[in-house]
Amino acid sequence: AACFDKFTQSETGKQIDKHSVQRGNSLFEKEVSGAYLHQHYNLTTGGKLTSTHELDKVARGEISGDKQIARDLFKRAAQLLACQVAGIARFKKRPMVFVMEGSLFWVGYNFRKMVAETVKLLSPDFPVAFKAIKDCGIVGAAKLLG
Repeated sequence: AACFDKFTQSETGKQIDKHSVQRGNSLFEKEVSGAYLHQHYNLTTGGKLTSTHELDKVARGEISGDKQIARDLFKRAAQLLACQVAGIARFKKRPMVFVMEGSLFWVGYNFRKMVAETVKLLSPDFPVAFKAIKDCGIVGAAKLLG
């Protein structure tokens, strides 16, 4: 997805990209990745969060900050990701299993739920399931087969 750029980039995403080492690349990642979501919040609110884990705590009301903006950022990222997942399922024209990694997907504020709900709306004919595989970057798809 590093080259995927067929979507409307947010204003904060444009700012993040402008100051990144990989300027013009990985635009989708800069909109949905846990490495960047807290930066969207900081640019929007003037906050000083240092991680998306802290953004999760703001969204849950565990630390001070603008809960609604935090929740909206999680929702937008989840919906963007869901568009990509649903698009793949619709292109393949079959039910699919996606191996997901990262704490944002599995424990981020309502993230997994919002992705699943949006995928279901966008691709009702081709159900999608999500699976966690320990060390998936090392063992890859082989785990799905055996």
